[in-house]
Amino acid sequence: MRTPAAIDLKKGNFAKFKLGDVSAGRVAIGNFRSPHVLDFVTVSYSVPGYFGSPIPLVLLYEATPITAEKLKDEVLFRVPRPDAIRMVDKVEFLDVAGQKMALVVVPPSSRYPVKQGDSVKFSGQTRTANCTNALRRQLLDASTIIVKAEDHTISTRNEGAVFVLFEKSTTSGQPPFTDMSQLRAHNLFPLRFPSAVRHTTFPWVKVEDAPWANGRLKGDEFYNLVGFHVRYVDDSDEPICHIQLWTAGVNVSAGFHNHIGQSFAVAFEFPPFISLAKEANVGVPEPGRYRLINAKAEATAAVEGGESTDSASLVVLRSNLTDQTWDLETIPGTNLYALKSVPFASSDWPVENGQKLIGTRSLAALGVTNSWNLDPVDHQKFQIRLVDTNLVWSVNKNDDIVLTHIGTSQGQDWIFENVNDKN
Repeated sequence: MRTPAAIDLKKGNFAKFKLGDVSAGRVAIGNFRSPHVLDFVTVSYSVPGYFGSPIPLVLLYEATPITAEKLKDEVLFRVPRPDAIRMVDKVEFLDVAGQKMALVVVPPSSRYPVKQGDSVKFSGQTRTANCTNALRRQLLDASTIIVKAEDHTISTRNEGAVFVLFEKSTTSGQPPFTDMSQLRAHNLFPLRFPSAVRHTTFPWVKVEDAPWANGRLKGDEFYNLVGFHVRYVDDSDEPICHIQLWTAGVNVSAGFHNHIGQSFAVAFEFPPFISLAKEANVGVPEPGRYRLINAKAEATAAVEGGESTDSASLVVLRSNLTDQTWDLETIPGTNLYALKSVPFASSDWPVENGQKLIGTRSLAALGVTNSWNLDPVDHQKFQIRLVDTNLVWSVNKNDDIVLTHIGTSQGQDWIFENVNDKN
């Protein structure tokens, strides 16, 4: 199909597409399903003495809900809220490492056919007749499952669902690969999308060349492919997720981006990984500069030696006015916080009970190792909990700050002393 010339009403340039096979006497365009999407309807011919349709029909042609546009080196998807549509839309967009990736939006109380072994990353409520792990039911919780549906369908509930579907492919090679030249990503966007989107290439970039690498991972076979933003099409412009791919060579460790033994991995930056703030945190300290005092040890949190290098240990020191201070910073759009002294306070990856906390010069790309909840104990003390875990800051016998399960240690309460309150 030849791409038509640019449409220009003033110059009289039009593009002609076949929209259907049913003869029509009138065509009307309107927002028949949603205020944000234009559909069209046709009325069949039924003219006495000319042509009388045996079955007069008014047919609704629904616009495809998912759209996409070029956004610098990435692609921006816009999808309707699933509970505002009445039809499924599926867009295949990438074929890589034996997997075809497709973005799917499914309306409420619907069934979507899948194959055994397909995998899904989703936002919304879905269910299968049988799946390999339990799905969390809360709206907007992000989960990954391998489909093992006895009836070969995914069923949606009242709010519908948006998900990325991974299907097996025979056209992009099969892992393991011996060289990065074998691991190519193929653009699958169909013809209905703009040419700028269909002609976008998605190269693998060595992570050592990324600005956020901060000089790390030099010489390591660790690569990143960006990327796809997915947002709702309504006025809220609310993000659903950001999709990017990672791959690493054998025996290459990349910290919390550790894909040893895997030839292909996908990271999704879902806002649901960090709970959306619905209201202000009552009683939680305001963003600002504080000393963090462990209530039991009567000692303050510090980066050992005041080091700014990555992986410096976090410890407690006996309190005095020269102790290190911490900037409490909110993470935009959430009720979570980052804590920064010289570096940011962070856990390592994978997160484990008893693990020492460390400093990092930059926030982790996914935010799952240095995003913190502040849980009030009373009007003065708080527990500092790692997002989506029951692990909180504690102090061990060596005065290291570590993560431990809530309630397993007496040294889990912290006082935020505002340095501006001290004379």
